[in-house]
Amino acid sequence: MKRLTHDSQVVFNRKIGRGIFHMRLAVKAGIRVKPGQFINLLVSDSYDPLLRRPFSVFDASEKSIDIVYSAIGRATFLMSRKIKGESLNFTGPRGNSYIDFITPGMKKTLFIVVGGGTGAASANYLAKWLRRAGMRLKLIQGAASKGLLIKAGEFCKKGVLFSTDDGSAGIKGFATDIVKKAASVDSVVFACGPKPMLGALKKAVPKGTRVFVSLEEYMGCGIGACVSCVTPVKVKNAGTKRVKNSFEYKRVCVDGTVFELDELVL
Repeated sequence: MKRLTHDSQVVFNRKIGRGIFHMRLAVKAGIRVKPGQFINLLVSDSYDPLLRRPFSVFDASEKSIDIVYSAIGRATFLMSRKIKGESLNFTGPRGNSYIDFITPGMKKTLFIVVGGGTGAASANYLAKWLRRAGMRLKLIQGAASKGLLIKAGEFCKKGVLFSTDDGSAGIKGFATDIVKKAASVDSVVFACGPKPMLGALKKAVPKGTRVFVSLEEYMGCGIGACVSCVTPVKVKNAGTKRVKNSFEYKRVCVDGTVFELDELVL
């Protein structure tokens, strides 16, 4: 029977930027994580905070899972104080994966992988998978400033292109500015980041370019029961003028987190 929860131990919990931390968890062998999936961490044994918190996987091996997070609220502040050897319980990995959308016919496709803010964590693990699979890759990371870039040294090893709002690293501008120059109708874009960035991707790529995005949403349960992470999705093949612009809600935690951008109502 598949276990619903897992215990882990903190290997390290390092500050790597302004309010940004990199945590490695030692886990039991056999937990397989695919790019784009997340784990749901129980930050405290008390009732404050009550709910688990979802985190994209930055990297994973047979015996470890890495996450990168910003300390911006009580839960992540408590996480930032965790030290080596402390125990953390989590559920997962959960959600679908970027690689669920990769077909055998895409072997020669240029994959443009974009990470904005802490969405770069999700992009990193996907880029690692694509490189190992021998796929063509262009990796892009965007942030407000140099101090908010995620693991810049590791990304440089993957041939990353940086953008910062203030020009303190890479080009001055947005990640979508780089996408605009790199994308073609034959490329495939995978992205994770804030919704304004995801919305801007629609205008940054030529018409017909396939774009898949991993959504970052607040989650209550992480298993689809509480319906707190729903997002509007266009109804496929609506068929009549009366329902032409209709949409339905899907749960990011179980129906995603990865969706085709054209399906989303942003």
